[in-house]
Amino acid sequence: MNLKKALNLKDDEPVLYLMHQFPLRYGVSMAMVFILLILPFFFLFPLFELGVLGVVIFCVFIVGGAVYGLRQTVKWYYNVFAVTDRRVIDIDQRGFFDRTVSPVPREGIQGVSFRQKGLWQAIFKYGTVIIEMSQSSAKIEVRGVRHPHVLVQLIDEIRLRAPAVEDEPDDKKTKIIKDFAQDYSADDVEGLIKKLKTQQRDEVILDLYKEKDDKETD
Repeated sequence: MNLKKALNLKDDEPVLYLMHQFPLRYGVSMAMVFILLILPFFFLFPLFELGVLGVVIFCVFIVGGAVYGLRQTVKWYYNVFAVTDRRVIDIDQRGFFDRTVSPVPREGIQGVSFRQKGLWQAIFKYGTVIIEMSQSSAKIEVRGVRHPHVLVQLIDEIRLRAPAVEDEPDDKKTKIIKDFAQDYSADDVEGLIKKLKTQQRDEVILDLYKEKDDKETD
């Protein structure tokens, strides 16, 4: 079972936080495994007295309990939440071959909070961490988190370190304008602006490239 492969981490991407769900959430499942594996032994002799039918029943309980226990182990192992220096990754494992991986870059995190509900969560100090997306109304709920306030604080820290996405278009626009105007004087640029206000845009662009070709020819 390769958890790193399931997370699909990059070579230079360190994991700052890795969480499996609190085992108490699997209490009912563990009790079921215990019953399926132990109960047949209490009826071992009566079952074997039934002959082949009793042996089949005994094996069904043992094999069923083992498969169910393995399934719950796989779910617990792969049902994880990871925080790296660039993103958060939520893996929801529902069965042997049913897995949903939800990576969210730190730029896409709008806010984060946590909720503790009920006596058991208060006593054992675990709860649900809620991550809100900046681009949609969707949310990621990470359940069974021990000491959820620690995870909330960590996600807040990497979220605040995210670069400002809204600054990129202005920087790109400034670079394009500088590259475009470097072959022209201030008077030429001012003249182009006046043309843009009075002429059709397509005509201005044609004039612009014509003037540039003439300069290169000279």
